[in-house]
Amino acid sequence: MVTGGSSGLGLETVRVLSACGASICVPALDPIAAQAALSGIEGVEVWPVNLIDQVSVQTFATTFRDRRRRLDILVLNAGRASPDYRPVDFADARPAG
Repeated sequence: MVTGGSSGLGLETVRVLSACGASICVPALDPIAAQAALSGIEGVEVWPVNLIDQVSVQTFATTFRDRRRRLDILVLNAGRASPDYRPVDFADARPAG
């Protein structure tokens, strides 16, 4: 998974991981724009998520977990400065079991 994977260093990271044969999940605030930026790169799935919205993050995490996706590599590349920023509690997004 590469956050911020549709531009800059994140996009280059996606390209390298894809060239190594990885399947990559790219969470994106604007999935249409992300898909356009990532077109032509093999093994990429774009998933909608707003990283500053706790409900959106919870939905993303639950969906990812419920699809029993394995997460081998997590590249935290997304960054955003916002006066509306509030920390997110990921405690409820832990895997079941």
